[in-house]
Amino acid sequence: MFEQAPLISELSVDACSHSLISTPTKHFAICTVVTDHYLATANKKIKLHQDNLKLMGSKFELNDCVNIEIHSVDGTNTDPKYLPCIIIEKYERNNILLFKLIWSV
Repeated sequence: MFEQAPLISELSVDACSHSLISTPTKHFAICTVVTDHYLATANKKIKLHQDNLKLMGSKFELNDCVNIEIHSVDGTNTDPKYLPCIIIEKYERNNILLFKLIWSV
């Protein structure tokens, strides 16, 4: 009877395909810029933190006595809050300064 059905289906297909095409929006562009700035700032802070750790680690030498803080969860029934230790080995792995310690009395 009516021949308008194919035209309506073509229009609805065009409308659906138009809505499925991902067009970059202003919001997406702003999010991309903000993400880039955030990551750049985070990387700078990580680099500063790593440099600070290296500087702090270079102050300690072999046979130095250091105090390791006992965490409140682990040390609830202990009087001392720090555990005295002696550095017996100092080495670097993957650009991270590591220490081997022994507990001293």
